[in-house]
Amino acid sequence: LKGEYSSFASGAVEGATNLPLRDDLALRALAYYDQSDGYLNQNGAHDTADATENNGQRLALRWLPDARTTLDV
Repeated sequence: LKGEYSSFASGAVEGATNLPLRDDLALRALAYYDQSDGYLNQNGAHDTADATENNGQRLALRWLPDARTTLDV
């Protein structure tokens, strides 16, 4: 887990975990979020014209059916 905060009211958080499901099967989960109010100072309808907000998630599955084979999905 990682978090940060900086100028322009910008912040971010992200985290990842690995979960062994069996001896030959594992799941990896990752999520992130970041936002910023931007650095432009405007008045009116578009006062946050350069503001940003992003987020995402990802899952990955790894299966090791034998010693020579790896399947990542």
